[in-house]
Amino acid sequence: MKICSLIFVTVMFSLALPETNPHIFQHNTSTIQARYFIGSASIDGEELTTDDWIGAYYQGKCVGSARWMGTYADLIIMGDDGTVSTSGYALENVPLELKFHIADGNYLYPAVPTEEIIFLSGTTTPVQALTSREQDRQWYVRGNKFHDLNCNGYFDQDEFYNDIQINLYYPAFEDPANLIASTVTQTDPYGNWGYYEFLDIPGTPVLLTETIPQGWYQSLPGPYFNNQWIVNEYQSGEYFDFGNCDGPPPTTPIQGEKWNDIDGDGTMDSNE
Repeated sequence: MKICSLIFVTVMFSLALPETNPHIFQHNTSTIQARYFIGSASIDGEELTTDDWIGAYYQGKCVGSARWMGTYADLIIMGDDGTVSTSGYALENVPLELKFHIADGNYLYPAVPTEEIIFLSGTTTPVQALTSREQDRQWYVRGNKFHDLNCNGYFDQDEFYNDIQINLYYPAFEDPANLIASTVTQTDPYGNWGYYEFLDIPGTPVLLTETIPQGWYQSLPGPYFNNQWIVNEYQSGEYFDFGNCDGPPPTTPIQGEKWNDIDGDGTMDSNE
């Protein structure tokens, strides 16, 4: 009877809360799985809301996620079943890393379990609680790399590219800049090319640059932004795209008029 009651409650919550997990918690489905029933999730003693999510990572790759349902989370973690789509997923008896994704602000927090989370395929493991601290808040950024076919600095009907290096510097305005991480664009779990992300950023602002392939020109961010993105605290979780084109981006002429402001009012009169 207890099992039936649990299933009923889970279904009711699922109807009210559709599965819309954050993009960074997206993952593929595997035939090898392990289930973890989490009884509590909090930051500094305050429970998560039903807008928040729990993600599981193995060697930097998301292998499972679950919405916090208000009183529990049913987290299913995927293992490497030998297929291309699950390559690099969890292996038997390996420890896993958990994170909270907080919808209010798009922040990440390391989630510390009361018991170490070990991947044991085919089992269901109760986890008493996951906890974190506000002072351990982390930022993340993401984006796409595209071939800007008309070189207009916008993504139109362009193509995404994998294997392009994106660089992260922190703090943003340190001279010389301090490179803390690099990654290459790759295919995301949806099958989209050109995706990159940086997790576990210790603070803001950060600086993002692209290692531009030889013979290409950068159209986004353009010269106005010094061909780089500055990411501030309130921009955690936003997309910062990079566009390249085959030739130099077209320049837009700047035009204006020069006049003798006789009366000093800042407005050009007919006699000036």
